[in-house]
Amino acid sequence: MKKLISVLISVCILAGCFGITACADETNVYTANSVGARNLYTMSVSTSLSKTNSKISYYCMVAAKSNATEVNIYLYLQEYRDGKWVDVSAVSKTASTRTVYATNTYDKHVKGRKYRTDAHVYVYSGNKCEYIHSNSSVVTNT
Repeated sequence: MKKLISVLISVCILAGCFGITACADETNVYTANSVGARNLYTMSVSTSLSKTNSKISYYCMVAAKSNATEVNIYLYLQEYRDGKWVDVSAVSKTASTRTVYATNTYDKHVKGRKYRTDAHVYVYSGNKCEYIHSNSSVVTNT
């Protein structure tokens, strides 16, 4: 009985190790809200938004490690309405440099609504891919 339990635990651990999601090219993907020791190709990801009287500016900056070959950023500005976050504007950027910025502005903001960024970052090293998801802090339009 003890051997059976040991075997089952080992199988569960191995299944967990290989149960990682994959990018479109079916390579390993690592998901994190912040960049940590687990990231192989990414040094940092930061997202932010700021508001002036007439516009909301939002951006995402990715610093890739030297082994990264390509960075793809999909950045969305989201507005909180009817109890859920809704995409209201978007920008994307693809580059093969170590530091990549995606930035955009939005001028149709509504007074009293909350806004945040939603960034989806894919950092490649050859055919292997690392995925990072990040949100900015929430800003209320006053």
